[in-house]
Amino acid sequence: MPETQKSAAPASRSAASAVANRLHPLTILQQVISSLPALGVLLLPFLTTGADLEAWGNLVPAVAYGVIALPLFVVRYLRFRYWITSSEIVIHSGVFKRQHRSIPVERVQNVQIIHPFLPRLLGMAKVKVETAGGGSTEGTLEYVSTAEAERIRAAVRAFQRERAAAPAAEASAREEEAAEAEHAEASREETALREETLYDMSLRRVVLSGAFRFSLALLAVIFGGLQYAGFDDPRELAPYFEGGPLRALAEGARASPVFAAALTVAVVCLLGWVTGIVLNVNRYYGFRLWREEGDAGDAGSGPNGSPNGSAKLHYRRGLLTVSEGTIPLAKVQAVLLRTNPLMRLFGWFALKVQTMGVEGTNQQTVVPFARRGEVLALAQRIRPLDVPEAFSPVSRLTIRRATIRYTWALAALVATAGFLGGWLLAGTRLFWHGAYWGLLAWPLAPGWAWLRYRCMGYALTSEGLLVQRGVLRQRTWLLPTDRQQVFYATASLFQRRLGLKTLYLDTAGASGGTAAPEVIDLPAGEADHRLRQLYDRFQKHFAIDD
Repeated sequence: MPETQKSAAPASRSAASAVANRLHPLTILQQVISSLPALGVLLLPFLTTGADLEAWGNLVPAVAYGVIALPLFVVRYLRFRYWITSSEIVIHSGVFKRQHRSIPVERVQNVQIIHPFLPRLLGMAKVKVETAGGGSTEGTLEYVSTAEAERIRAAVRAFQRERAAAPAAEASAREEEAAEAEHAEASREETALREETLYDMSLRRVVLSGAFRFSLALLAVIFGGLQYAGFDDPRELAPYFEGGPLRALAEGARASPVFAAALTVAVVCLLGWVTGIVLNVNRYYGFRLWREEGDAGDAGSGPNGSPNGSAKLHYRRGLLTVSEGTIPLAKVQAVLLRTNPLMRLFGWFALKVQTMGVEGTNQQTVVPFARRGEVLALAQRIRPLDVPEAFSPVSRLTIRRATIRYTWALAALVATAGFLGGWLLAGTRLFWHGAYWGLLAWPLAPGWAWLRYRCMGYALTSEGLLVQRGVLRQRTWLLPTDRQQVFYATASLFQRRLGLKTLYLDTAGASGGTAAPEVIDLPAGEADHRLRQLYDRFQKHFAIDD
């Protein structure tokens, strides 16, 4: 069998001689139970259509599952090994393609412990190891016992503190193995003394935060099931409600297609709102955020001389799946405040941070839902943050540019609807003239462009640059001076004709995309001046540090 090796550093001798650890034995049972829904889908035609020839054909994949998948679960479990030493985490895995992975302890940024519902019932947890600068999880242990997961995280933290204080000489495998348990126990005691709870989210707030969110997850399942059951028209469900308290609604839906459409929209909105609450409760139930200070002897300090160099934020959240994670404050690259028009109306905000080496978008939620004052106070524990009451505006010409773009987009939609309608509805006619009614939406273009302008702005503070953007998803970024990496101003062909530029600052871990912290459509002279000003501040900051 082919064998590959992925290693961030050469494997140490201690790892080779240490006793190998296996995953929890019930991992096999968990994998079997998790695969049962897919097996049920394979068997459903056989169970519902009877024992005809076609049904027996549907049974073949289920037999293949038992012959191939079940033994594969066992072999995969037997071939998985991992070691935790004072210098690295070593993982050996793979059946057909062997993979040896070595993760240096000093590069580990986050050891996340996740407790999905079924593994939690079986006393197991998933451990995800994330490193600084990595765009995805470097190592996953799926699953180990809950006590083993806590031991792994405590051991990694203890070894990191030990290596940060003074490089330790190589020890024998037996000495390392004995030291692991001692370090883990000492870490638990020290952590309890240094922990400071920053935010506890009550159940009332968890439910309330869900009320400001809308999800289509449950709707997709419901309508998918209705399609599978043969209900293509919502009015076909009316007979099932004629004998109950919803009889009047059922009769109205059968009598009027317009009423049926309005009722469908209302039900969709209600289910989307309820689904948002349920999913939010499942995700943030029991949310707790606490701060752990670094050891007094730890080397390094945080930005601007703050004691954040070795301090970390820890969080725990979840109902069916309980997640625990760590955010090293020294790795925070930017601070992000998020809200939406409805949340802002009632004074609610969320706080996120952008870090290096986190899987996905490199953004982690610090506070999912809190009052503006609470969010700003907690942000001060991460970075000095001074949010002004008013931001400097961009050029009003951005309204004109956005209106033109929205007009062209609306025209393209009307043209597409007209040609498709002419082909599908009007038979031989080239264009469906009913599409012209879509042009009545044009007044929304300048209105939305004006709202977009009102939500855009920037501010220069002693800490860095603040950028504000977004109408439905309103974001405010803080880009600290000491975290800025690339400075540039760009101008498209249309911006050059109007004397405009876009100012952009890049930081480590930035994901870019449509929600990037750009100052769009500044007057060209102002953009160039701000660019020089930001770069001078950056050079002066590091000149002082040197």
